[in-house]
Amino acid sequence: MRLEIKPQGFDEAIKRLNAVNDSVEARNIERVLLIHGARPIRDEWKRRAPRGETGNLIKGIVAKIAKRRGNYIGAVIAATNARHSHFILLGVKPHEIKSRIGKVLAFAGHFARSVKHPGAKPNNFTEEGLQAVQAQIDSAIPAALKVLIEEAVVR
Repeated sequence: MRLEIKPQGFDEAIKRLNAVNDSVEARNIERVLLIHGARPIRDEWKRRAPRGETGNLIKGIVAKIAKRRGNYIGAVIAATNARHSHFILLGVKPHEIKSRIGKVLAFAGHFARSVKHPGAKPNNFTEEGLQAVQAQIDSAIPAALKVLIEEAVVR
C-alpha cells in the first residue's frame, strides 16, 4: 500500500527559494523540506502502531529521502522488518490453522492438529496517522523554508 502526500504550494516554494539565492543548491533545499514533511508522519505512525512483543513494527517505521527517476521524494516506510505488517493493516478473515504433516500445534500448554483463528480487524494506522498530521505537515514545510531563506540571506 502506498500513500502519497504533496503539501500545498510545495513546488512554488521551491521555485521562490531558488530565486532568492542561487548559491543554495536546489536539491539540498528539496531534501531538507521533504524530510521536514516526512518526520511528523513517521512520529504519528509510531505513536499509533500496535506494540507487539518484539517491537519490530515500530522499529521499522522510518522517514527517508529517496531518489526516483532523478527526483527526490520524501518517504515514510512502515515495517520493513515486521513480516506481519500487512496483516495488521489489512486485517485477517477467520481461518483454520493446520499443523504440518505429522506435527501438532502447541500453545499455552495445549496441543492440537488445527485451530480456528477468529480473524482480526484492519488497523490502518498509516492512513489515519497521515490524516491526523496533514495540517502539521502543511505548517512544517513553510517553517523549514523560512529557516532556509533566513540562512541564505545571512550568507
